[in-house]
Amino acid sequence: MPLIQPVVGAAPSQPDLPAPPRRPLRTLLRFVLGLLFVASSLVLTAWLTLHWGILPRIEQWRPQIEAQASAALGVPVRIGRIEARSSGWVPSFELRDVTLLDAQQRVALQLPRVVAAISPQSVLALELRFEQLLIEGAQLEIRRTAAGRVFVAGLDVGVGSPSDDTKLRITSPVEFPDVE
Repeated sequence: MPLIQPVVGAAPSQPDLPAPPRRPLRTLLRFVLGLLFVASSLVLTAWLTLHWGILPRIEQWRPQIEAQASAALGVPVRIGRIEARSSGWVPSFELRDVTLLDAQQRVALQLPRVVAAISPQSVLALELRFEQLLIEGAQLEIRRTAAGRVFVAGLDVGVGSPSDDTKLRITSPVEFPDVE
């Protein structure tokens, strides 16, 4: 028989310690750091997808890009070649032999070379913005119909009769071939 017998139902020898105080700032900090980690992971994933998945295959997307440009401008757009360059976070594109056609499928605007550098603000604004846009050797077709309507790059600019309020200001010599 042991000398000291345990007492049944007695309180434990150590008193209960109070629960540690909650630390709302620590919880908030963990949440913010977790959110920052998730956001930076998404940005990195998007950047890797763009630079390794989309840009090397940009030429395959040419028909879709032409269709989007045609829908945005309201005239058929043809692109001869697209090249993408990436020298940092935001890529630049070089388009060769860009052609806009008028309603009769005639060349209305010919752009032999267009270089576009996308603005980093495009990412934040979720819309296409350019940091730099370089157009070399543009050839613009301006036509005047027999009725006096003027078309610039295949688009009706609304100039026709002397009563129109719209004025077309041209600073270099231009010939207006009459279209029948």
